[in-house]
Amino acid sequence: MLKKLGWNVTIPTPLDFLSHFLLFFKSEPQINDNAHMFVDIFLQHKEYTHYLPSEVAAAALLLSIMYSSTYQWTPELTTYSGYNAEDIRNCSRKINQAFGQAEKRNKIRAAYLKH
Repeated sequence: MLKKLGWNVTIPTPLDFLSHFLLFFKSEPQINDNAHMFVDIFLQHKEYTHYLPSEVAAAALLLSIMYSSTYQWTPELTTYSGYNAEDIRNCSRKINQAFGQAEKRNKIRAAYLKH
């Protein structure tokens, strides 16, 4: 099987899942940019290893929605992502903490400034 695939296999990352989840929002730049920034910042913290890649992506999306004044986590998003807001709230808190520390820590400042 691997020979047929040309050894072209990878594991899914939070960004792979996030790009799928963001299809729900079509082209909302605020949601898109914030969610990518949250994932970029959180991947530089060791706490992210305690969560599934899909969970990190969904939690970053939830946090981005929470920072937005026009969107809410809906039952459609729960169906689309596979997570309800309560399931990923703890991960969202961890991402938000990492975001709060981003400007202070030189190591992750680049991801903060990038977005």
